[in-house]
Amino acid sequence: MITGSFQIQHLLHPYDYQKTPHFHDVNELLFTLNDDATMLINQDAWSIQAGAIIFISQGTLHAKFNHDTKPINSYVIHYAPFLLRELSTPSTDLYTLFGEQNACLQLNNSMMQKMVLLFEKFLSFPSVFGNDLMNINCFMEVLLMTAPILQNGSQERTYQFFRDDKWLSPILSYIDNHLTERITLDDLAREFYTSKYTLCHTFKRKTGLTLTTYINMNRIKMACLLLRQGVSVKETATRSGFSSVAHFIHTFTDFTDTTPGKYAQTLRNGQFVPIPHAICQPSDYEDSPGK
Repeated sequence: MITGSFQIQHLLHPYDYQKTPHFHDVNELLFTLNDDATMLINQDAWSIQAGAIIFISQGTLHAKFNHDTKPINSYVIHYAPFLLRELSTPSTDLYTLFGEQNACLQLNNSMMQKMVLLFEKFLSFPSVFGNDLMNINCFMEVLLMTAPILQNGSQERTYQFFRDDKWLSPILSYIDNHLTERITLDDLAREFYTSKYTLCHTFKRKTGLTLTTYINMNRIKMACLLLRQGVSVKETATRSGFSSVAHFIHTFTDFTDTTPGKYAQTLRNGQFVPIPHAICQPSDYEDSPGK
């Protein structure tokens, strides 16, 4: 269901929410009714229970892992960050509170039931005159219900993720520092005194991602930022570390389901650009990051 500049879904199928870490070029609000799950946000992870509501800012790497076999039961809203500016007033700055920070909040049982009713109301509006305004009102109710909790800092981080891993941390730092340069598996293996096989398989086991996917995903995030700034497709390809424009276009399309040119055109037209729950995960040996 798409309404104006945001999209709301009720995810019930076991595979509706992707386990692989991914990112969007919009903000996400996730409200889960699943117990015993883990939410990865960048290099942090939270242990979450039913009633958790998670705010994920634009371009943030994230994934939700359920530790049981029960079907996923979550509500998700994707929305353009600029919508928060449009809905703000001088005394209620929604963008400052929700626009750029990531947070994981736990609602009590009473608030959880109210939130479920609000989301069901959100999804039940008929396609009639005034539908857009009714949906915006519901969206604002969700934000205003959670604002006091977020302002009070009632969130708990249970443990650090990737960056605290002694094996992973130097590899991630090396990739961060050389993202705009040519990075090959041979270079990484030589830098860290290991074999390509050990490097690739250990990285995949610890992160759920291939090295190629991790590198390309961060390059695409950089490319999205450059395209939003009006940089040309050709210059964006070079500045985000791709060896050719053709490789950049191919990789960008795999990750976002649109070409960089169309993506830039949509931005120029002021349209909403949700990047779908899709991520290309090639074998490191099939698609070396240095291509």
